[in-house]
Amino acid sequence: MIFSFNPVSWYESAVNARMERDAAVTLLGAALSFWVSFLWGLSRLPFVGTACSAAARSVYAALLHSRALDGLTLVVPHELADPENQTGLTVTVFRR
Repeated sequence: MIFSFNPVSWYESAVNARMERDAAVTLLGAALSFWVSFLWGLSRLPFVGTACSAAARSVYAALLHSRALDGLTLVVPHELADPENQTGLTVTVFRR
């Protein structure tokens, strides 16, 4: 049978898909938070500090302005999230 009329199955499929999407978004948020925080932590090292600091600030600003990542939770150090730290960055958003 190509099509079956089973609303309970449709509902269960929708709930499962939502849970899978939520889990994927949560894991993505954790991975991106780790990456940005790791870069920010490396900025304290003397030989890569400036580059890692600029990279962490740029990635954080890009993630904040991304419409594709609505609902994503980022956990980053307070110093990085401080608006004073975002000065000197220009954010350009390209829309189709």
